[in-house]
Amino acid sequence: PDKENKFYRTENFDPNVASVQDFEKMGLSSAIAHRIENFRRKGGKFRDKSDLKKIYGLRETDYNRLEPFILIRKDQNTPLET
Repeated sequence: PDKENKFYRTENFDPNVASVQDFEKMGLSSAIAHRIENFRRKGGKFRDKSDLKKIYGLRETDYNRLEPFILIRKDQNTPLET
């Protein structure tokens, strides 16, 4: 099945706090979701939307699909705007 034609739950998210399960619900593979988690666990931070492109193996089509929903909070105590 073509991933581009599937419906994925996509809502505003901060890649600095989204869970592996959140990323999987957005249509990312388990491997990519865990790679993002490992990046963060090692102290990595997403400071700009485009930083997500630096995750090895993340397809450009997936980034382009998610990009409109990426909201990076400057202060982690600030709620995401929906």
